[in-house]
Order: sequence, then structure tokens, then C-alpha cells
Amino acid sequence: MYNFGLLLKQLRENKGLTQQQLAEKINRNKTVISKYGNNLLAPTLETLIQFSVIFNVSLDYLVGLHVNKSVSLDELNENQEQIILALLQEFKSGINSNIKGLSSHQLELIKEFI
Repeated sequence: MYNFGLLLKQLRENKGLTQQQLAEKINRNKTVISKYGNNLLAPTLETLIQFSVIFNVSLDYLVGLHVNKSVSLDELNENQEQIILALLQEFKSGINSNIKGLSSHQLELIKEFI
């Protein structure tokens, strides 16, 4: 079952934000964030869009229609973007991985990025 409050809490904590800090980002008070977190109040579309931008996730993800998160490559250079895209393709391909959970090719890509 979909639980927006739990999702919001996870996104907020992953971003290192307190309820107060998130409230300030969307021009609301902490009580409103608490109500969202306890599923006592549903956010408006405008607020969902703000959350989407703050947490870099799709609206579908926020409302429980899609389980994939989006990844922003905005601040990466072209070479870094290519490495990330190659890694994503590697992970999706299901190629056998080593004991650490990464294939040798995935490790090479990560080393190249670093």
C-alpha cells in the first residue's frame, strides 16, 4: 500500500533536511510537513511539484505510480555523463558481478569516474 508520509520522510532524511528546513523551502510551516508525514493532509499539485524539484524525483514517483527515481546529470561534464550512463546500462544488463556486487567492467567505469 502506498504511504506518501513515509516516502516524504525518507526523501527528506536522505536529503538531510529537517521538517522545519523542508517547510521553509516550500514556504509552509513545520506543522504542514508533519501532517504530510502522518498522512493527515495531502499536498497540492503545486506542492508536489516543489517536492519533485527539491528531491529530484518524478511526480509519478511522489504519488506512487512509478517506482523509478530520476537521476540528474545537470552538474556533470559530458565525459562524466557518459560514464554514469554506461554504469546504468551495465547495472540494467544483469551481467554477473564479483563478490562486492560489481562486475569488473563496472569497477573500471567507477575508477574512470574517480
